[in-house]
Amino acid sequence: MEGKCRAGALVAEVLKKEGVQYLFGIPGGHVYPAMERCEELGIPFIGV
Repeated sequence: MEGKCRAGALVAEVLKKEGVQYLFGIPGGHVYPAMERCEELGIPFIGV
């Protein structure tokens, strides 16, 4: 990754690197950046 990075996007990059296949959580504004980047990286977000 180059340049500025949001914390949520960085979390998503680390999850992908570690082999995470699914992300479970409570959707909301506080996790939208991570949710969006995970989806872009092929890690589906599953709201609970």
